[in-house]
Amino acid sequence: MDDFDVEALLEDSFNKVKPDLDRDGKRSRESDRDRDRERDKRRRDDDRDRDRDRDRGYRGDDRDRDRDRDREREREREKDRERERERERERRDRDRDRDRGGRRREPTPPPPQSDADKEAEEAERDSRTVFAKFLPLRARERDIKEFFSKAGEVADIRLILDKHTRKSKGFGYIEYTHVDSIPGALLLSGEQFIGQTITVELSFAEKNRVFSAPTNTKTSQG
Repeated sequence: MDDFDVEALLEDSFNKVKPDLDRDGKRSRESDRDRDRERDKRRRDDDRDRDRDRDRGYRGDDRDRDRDRDREREREREKDRERERERERERRDRDRDRDRGGRRREPTPPPPQSDADKEAEEAERDSRTVFAKFLPLRARERDIKEFFSKAGEVADIRLILDKHTRKSKGFGYIEYTHVDSIPGALLLSGEQFIGQTITVELSFAEKNRVFSAPTNTKTSQG
């Protein structure tokens, strides 16, 4: 049996396999480069999408601001139109008044009262009024009104004031809304009001009418 060179056989086998290994390594490197390129492309696409979304968001904000400005401008225009309509109405009113008489008509004042009407009105008020004496000097109108409201609804209070100090002198007229309250008000005479006994009488004018009525009756009978 012939001897053979083992090393030569192994080297020959390696040389046969080496091209295949080189091709596999080349394909592997190319595959890695392809993966790197694909990864870079995806990254660029993601960046581009983010930029596009960001730009779209900015444009959306700009559109919202534009819409708000448009609405505000429309509200201002509507206010201007309303003011113009109001001015136009005023001009028409002035023209109409001018056509009717040359100037705007003022409300017709009530006719002046005659002396008889004034006396009748004063007599009617006097019939609803009592004269109170010895009112506490520290009493306020609010306190006086509350006290005399026991007899009925008080319409007005007129206190007699010192002309120098402008403070109450302890006298005053109590006017009621209804004449029916007068009897009850007279019954308050002698009661205590803020620790002081008060006196309630008919007003002077009413007393004059009351006292003059019988005299007039007797005169008419005579």
